[in-house]
Amino acid sequence: MSGTQRPPVGLLLVSGGGTNATRATLDAQPEFAVSAVSPAEVPSRLDAVDCVVAVHGDGVDGVDVLERVRAHRPELPVVLVADADDGSVVSRAVAADVSEFVPTGDDERLLDRVRAAVGTTPPIRADGAARMPIETMGVQEELRLKERAMDEAPVGITITDPNRPDNPMIYVNDAFERLTGYPKERTVGRNCRFLQGEETDPEATDTMREAVNTGEPTSVELVNYRENGEQFWNQVTIAPVRNADGETTHFVGFQMDVTERKEAELEVKRERENLQHLLVRIDGLLKEVTGELMQAERRADVETAVCDCIAAVDAYEFAWVGT
Repeated sequence: MSGTQRPPVGLLLVSGGGTNATRATLDAQPEFAVSAVSPAEVPSRLDAVDCVVAVHGDGVDGVDVLERVRAHRPELPVVLVADADDGSVVSRAVAADVSEFVPTGDDERLLDRVRAAVGTTPPIRADGAARMPIETMGVQEELRLKERAMDEAPVGITITDPNRPDNPMIYVNDAFERLTGYPKERTVGRNCRFLQGEETDPEATDTMREAVNTGEPTSVELVNYRENGEQFWNQVTIAPVRNADGETTHFVGFQMDVTERKEAELEVKRERENLQHLLVRIDGLLKEVTGELMQAERRADVETAVCDCIAAVDAYEFAWVGT
């Protein structure tokens, strides 16, 4: 095949002393040219690279590196490698506009996410099969736009990862924080069941659990609790996110405060039940009065029987017959 070969992608690796495995993983790829620097060197090395890989830990604050990059080259892709269970790091990274996030130790995903960030075509594996298609920079820009749209959406939005233990949330938007009162650093990395409490309907939670287990969408309304202990009715809709092979990789959830509507519906239901109960009591009372009337032989007997029947009902204090 003729044509000019694409030069290697310049990667700036910022990591601590214990992350040689990450360096080895990147160095093993011929399409990457890796330069390892300290956090202090980052600003002076940004002009000549295509992507920054920041490894959080071992004395390196990966989010701080991300913020340094954004201050000097806002458009430069930054891939953050960190412990996925550290909700504070994940939340800070999302707020600082991280390009890609990779859990520590997932080398395959690291390579895929770096290629996604720089918009390169994945190589062919040794068995002749192509790797998972990687997004171009145009798609990445679209994804960032969608993420910003989710951040600013008026309803709560969460994304969970069912492939991790206990299906934790890996993203929550600002509306979710306002709805629940919980700051992002206290929610990311946790299963959302911490919103449940004493009045939460177990049937609704069972419905959601079954939907997650089967990879199906569902929508329920249930009582949840804000950080300050206040109850509210939450309309929760969850839907699976599948990859090209049809496998469920994540779940997206939408939360909406429907307390006013739900309380109005419950009040109408209570009034209807009270009316039905009253009609039953009136119907029973009429039957008793009718029976007494049919048995009475004198007017005085009628008056006494009717008053006794009515007065025996708790809803009435007394009864009398007037002429």
